[in-house]
Amino acid sequence: MHNTNHLIAIALALEITGCLVAATPEKPTLRIVSPKNDAIVRPGSRFAVRMTGSGAISAIFVMEAPMHYDQAEGIGNALMESPGKPPWVVWVSIPEETDPGVYSLAAIGHYESETEDDPNVDDEVQVDVEPAEIPPVTFSQPSLRILAGSCMSFRDESPRGCLYDFFKLSGTYPDGTHVTLNNSTRVRLVSQAPSIVEVTKDGELVGLSSGSTKVVAFGKYTIDVTVVDPSRPPPSRPCCVPVQSPSCVQPTRAPVKPE
Repeated sequence: MHNTNHLIAIALALEITGCLVAATPEKPTLRIVSPKNDAIVRPGSRFAVRMTGSGAISAIFVMEAPMHYDQAEGIGNALMESPGKPPWVVWVSIPEETDPGVYSLAAIGHYESETEDDPNVDDEVQVDVEPAEIPPVTFSQPSLRILAGSCMSFRDESPRGCLYDFFKLSGTYPDGTHVTLNNSTRVRLVSQAPSIVEVTKDGELVGLSSGSTKVVAFGKYTIDVTVVDPSRPPPSRPCCVPVQSPSCVQPTRAPVKPE
């Protein structure tokens, strides 16, 4: 009798558990199928974001991650309400004035839930916004000075902790649209004297030894770079003002003899 009651209790427990599991809805899923990671898209273009998934998703929002409040600085966003059954397609436009570079694109699916505080599912890919042709390039300044043993990055970040956001590569399209090219994956910098200044694969200029050279962008645009050894005093030079300093020597004149 005891064994029978025990078996009945187990059966009831399993039945109740089964009911609870059946009553809990499956969490929806969402996955971006295309574009693939690092796909190239053009400024001023419109492209499809194709997604698949499961469950009752009530809305899908496709946006840059993190989102720019000024959309002129990044890629556009789009909303699909009541998307229905997958697959889903959302079209995203990229403003003509978007700066070239890699952007994160997120798709966020919202679903109704009475138990979750944040009832969203999401997926993310990276897209590379690049023009078909690089516009004429200008530098924010004609020359750079780097201390030997230090470095400077022309991108918006630096893996080795170099000084960054110090000079800009800019381009202007024929219609007058102005963009910053620092983060374009098409930028290639080449040092004409690698023994003086080295250019790393991450776009960092590393001062190696004293001297001057040029760094070339896109094979034809140049900027003068001087590497200074901080342990050596600068050479003496004539003063432009009547002040004596270690690096500024007043020119001497022969005394004028009275007549």
